[in-house]
Amino acid sequence: MSDDTQAGPADAPPAGTPTMAGKMMIPDMSGLDVGQSSNVAVMGAVSNQAAAAFQKIATSQQSTLVSAVETFQKSIQDTSLSAGMSPDQIPDITVQAANMSRISQNFTKVASSLSATTALSAETLMKSVAQSMAKIEETAKKFSGG
Repeated sequence: MSDDTQAGPADAPPAGTPTMAGKMMIPDMSGLDVGQSSNVAVMGAVSNQAAAAFQKIATSQQSTLVSAVETFQKSIQDTSLSAGMSPDQIPDITVQAANMSRISQNFTKVASSLSATTALSAETLMKSVAQSMAKIEETAKKFSGG
């Protein structure tokens, strides 16, 4: 079969060209697949950026809270000592500071969990798009008799 105008059943059209199914033309689906994969990748990147920003904010808030509590405790001590109080009379806010620290650490854990969940969600979405596109392509091939 040296004539290039006739294609045998084993000959596949070049990538990106439509396929004839009887009198109906089935478009090449690879562009749609690439487009959808690209969209999902962008959504995943944006979600990861948001999760990273949230993580950074939580870490910064934790650091600020720790610093504020330490400054507050020192202020209480300095003020109490300058007022003539003995060290055993100075209020101790250690318990309150520990509670605030636990709350802050919880924010950080939530931010870390969000980051991990976002990455997993993006991966799951990419797999779903790939499976959907494979099913569409499979259906198009069956419809075209290929």
